[in-house]
Order: sequence, then structure tokens, then C-alpha cells
Amino acid sequence: MKRTPFSLISSASLFTSGIRYSACCWAVLFCSLNAVSTAAAETPEDVLKEIVTKIKAESNTAPIVEYVDWETAFSKAPADQKTMMQIGSPEDLKSFYREMLQDPSAMMRRHVEKRLGEASPDQQAMIQATMAQMETEMQKREDEMKKRISETEYTVGESKVDGEEATVELSSSYQGDTKTHEVRFVKSGEKWLLASPGFAMESKAPTTAPGSAGPAPLPAPSQP
Repeated sequence: MKRTPFSLISSASLFTSGIRYSACCWAVLFCSLNAVSTAAAETPEDVLKEIVTKIKAESNTAPIVEYVDWETAFSKAPADQKTMMQIGSPEDLKSFYREMLQDPSAMMRRHVEKRLGEASPDQQAMIQATMAQMETEMQKREDEMKKRISETEYTVGESKVDGEEATVELSSSYQGDTKTHEVRFVKSGEKWLLASPGFAMESKAPTTAPGSAGPAPLPAPSQP
């Protein structure tokens, strides 16, 4: 059927109206989503609740590494420890903590094995024996920690915000023993992040980390 100018104009008008209607719908949807996003901006206690949920789900504190302000943590870590552990950037520090929290025994073995070549045969035997003993003890503590995390009840309090910093009260109850901690947060852009990985370290087996206490010392390599 041949289209008249009027029918073409009408079709174009309907098409244009459809575009305008779709644009209006998208504009309304965008405004609605933006309003929801603004209204649902995470508070420090929201972030801490999310952290606790993930820790409970995995029975491990490793998820914390995704919620730390690593720029700040790196700048405050002791220089000698960063040098010793060959940590040269915030990302290095994050990777270090992720490995340490996920599998501290494997991490310890990897670092100690680097020292074996510097030791005498007798010292190598001592180091390996000590390492095996420590791995057994660390695995035992890891198993105990998983059980403890799964059986601990956490209660997140309200946050106290002071500019770019905030604290959130966290209570943990395990076998009738209740402890309360103040967890520190800092504002990074639009996000609230943990001021340091110390929150994760409070409940981990002993290991060597920048800003944390180290394990029992291993025999030192012989000096030339």
C-alpha cells in the first residue's frame, strides 16, 4: 500500500513519541535508581555487618582483605618489616595478608624454604624439624579458629562518624565469654574501609606480618 505524506508524518510522529516516551521512562528509572543508591549508601556498620557475614560463611578472616584501606595500612607499616618481607606497595601488602590469612602454614613454609640455602646442613635439619612442629601447631590453631568463628555470635553496634573517620562497636560472644571491640574505619572516596588489617589479626594464629607479632624464632643461618 502506498503511503501518503500524512501517513508517513503520522508514523514518524508515533516513532518520535515512542522515543520520547522511552527516554522519559529511562530518565525516571535512572532517577529512581540514583535515589535508591543514595538512600542505600553504606554506613560503617553496614560494611562491618557484610564483613561479619562473609567471615561466618567461610569460618575464616580472609574476606577482610577486601575491606581494608591498604594505602593507609602500607604507609603506617614499619619500614624494616616491609623490607624484610619484600613488600613494596599497598597491593603487595594486601596479597601478603590474603595469603597469610588463608593459609599461614603454607606461607611460613615458603618463606622459610628461602632461608634453607643459606644454612649449614645441620641447621637445615633443625629448621625443617622446627618448621614441621610449627606447621602442626598452626594447623591445630587454624582448626580451633574455624570452630570458634562458626560458634561465635557477633553483634554490630551503631557507628560513630567524625568526618572521614568512624568507629563501630563489635561484640563477640563465645561460650559465654563476651568481648567488645571498637573497629576503626576511614573514608576512601565513597566507601568506608577498615583503617588497618589489625581486626583480622586479633584472632589469627601467630605469624610474621608488618605490624603484627611474629612466631617463635627459627634457627638463624650460619654467618660467614
